[in-house]
Amino acid sequence: MSIPSRSNSVDRWCFSSAGKTVEYFPPRQSLDNGIDWLRAVPKKSSYDCFPKAREEWRRISSITLMRVCGEGSYDSMSALKAEIHMSDDIVAIETAVKTYLDGLYEGDAQKLAAVFHPTSALTWEQEGALTPLPRDEWLKLVRDRPSPKAKGLARHDEILQIDQSSPTTAFVKLKCAIPPRFFTDYLCFLKVDGRWQIAQKVFSIETRN
Repeated sequence: MSIPSRSNSVDRWCFSSAGKTVEYFPPRQSLDNGIDWLRAVPKKSSYDCFPKAREEWRRISSITLMRVCGEGSYDSMSALKAEIHMSDDIVAIETAVKTYLDGLYEGDAQKLAAVFHPTSALTWEQEGALTPLPRDEWLKLVRDRPSPKAKGLARHDEILQIDQSSPTTAFVKLKCAIPPRFFTDYLCFLKVDGRWQIAQKVFSIETRN
């Protein structure tokens, strides 16, 4: 796999893999740092056509990336590796959130246990008091109640925000529902033992008629 390079068109970045070239035409301002190029290439249909390129992209963190900064001149893009790892983390966090939402809707305590750390708890305000519920007590409630899916309820899942502040810390705000109760969840994630887990869930409830 070659390093990203500017082709003859000044508005184009490209890399080649397995004898094929994948190109991205970013806005001019994104050429200043290459980050938009990095994020956009996996979304291009041309990228999806090349399985070999896709595999090599997953290993790109081991590649030294360069940016064309002038005729015949290259700059090492030291920030890109951090961006790549950050992007991988966001994907992993999104996957964990999907598992959580699926488990909630399906009433699948095993899925929920997979993404909630054993020491985690759910916390909310009730009649002016902070109310905590340890994870395992909550999972028992999930097992003992009919699932939203079994009751034929509609899903109302929406991820509102993902904020990763460090390689091991992140925050997710989302909306979900078990009608007539509608929830706003604030999930605190920590990367423990190599995977993202929910360390704490704080939520609010709105009951709708």
